[in-house]
Amino acid sequence: MSYELTGYRPITMDEGLDFDPDAFTEVGRLYDQTGSYTEYPKGSKLYADF
Repeated sequence: MSYELTGYRPITMDEGLDFDPDAFTEVGRLYDQTGSYTEYPKGSKLYADF
């Protein structure tokens, strides 16, 4: 299948990195700062939903 049909674009050093990785690293930064992946208290519904 061609790239035109599938929409697939390979990731190279110059192309394909057209997304913002901040959404994927936000939780990691919070963990580095606080030692927890979420600010919700353990045992709460919000924590379980997270």
